[in-house]
Amino acid sequence: MTRTRPDARLLLVGSTGRAGRLISKAWTRYPPGARTVIQVRDCAEANTPGQLRWAPLESTEPLRDWVSHYGSIDAMIVMAGVIPASGGNLEDNGTIAEACVAGALDANIRRVLIASSSSVYGSWKSTPYSEEDETRPVNPYGKAKVDMERAALSLSADKVEVTNLRIGNIAGADALLLKLANAGSGRPLIIHRFADDRGPFRSYIGPVSLAASLVRLALHKGPLPPILNVAAQSAVHMEDLAEAGSIPWRFVPAPLHAHQNIVLNTAKLARIAPMPHGAWNPKAIIGEWAGLGMTDVPS
Repeated sequence: MTRTRPDARLLLVGSTGRAGRLISKAWTRYPPGARTVIQVRDCAEANTPGQLRWAPLESTEPLRDWVSHYGSIDAMIVMAGVIPASGGNLEDNGTIAEACVAGALDANIRRVLIASSSSVYGSWKSTPYSEEDETRPVNPYGKAKVDMERAALSLSADKVEVTNLRIGNIAGADALLLKLANAGSGRPLIIHRFADDRGPFRSYIGPVSLAASLVRLALHKGPLPPILNVAAQSAVHMEDLAEAGSIPWRFVPAPLHAHQNIVLNTAKLARIAPMPHGAWNPKAIIGEWAGLGMTDVPS
């Protein structure tokens, strides 16, 4: 298992997005044992040992200058990107990833972890997807993430190692639990019921487990694979998550086009950075989210 180093320094790019805020909050609540640096874009923000003012799409110079002033960065974790709900250009995901890898090369950062998505696989089979499986995205977001992965890996070289993290649903940042904020409004969460009288079966990860996993991966001593699935060790049914969160819900028949099982094979992750025991438990997943005090509607 990877041991954290107090002298190690990790840079989080995309700290203002939903997932980035959850990770930052988790690191604050549960210090990772390494120094963390948060990237911000606001020109009013000042550089500090724990904060970098940098707009990756504009120039690599601010990152290089920060490193010259404060010291080296061991790894860059890129959570920045465009999601469908933002209304932005999904193709910018690739541009952002390329800019971050270019920044790492310029600032001599040896490892870059980039948040991709399980949506790259699509929904063409019912057994767990491994990293070697073909990508068949069924929506523009999944396609944009496939293109982003390819663009980022095309820039990897001897001086920088790039790993695309195909992350499952992050509790607190996913659309599937969006209606938690409506739990007191009398409108239950609608869950599709399939032939086995169960709901959708999905790979999830709590934000605290994700934050800890990112640190372990960033500081892993050996090489990382270019593609890595990231989720808790077992998938969960949506109705079990709803019950764990005391979320009112009800079943409706699943439409013919709906897919029950969209699950990630996390065997590679388990060998490199195993999840804590019980991280897959629905109560643990919901508890991680609730414990960070960010149970508002994801945005």
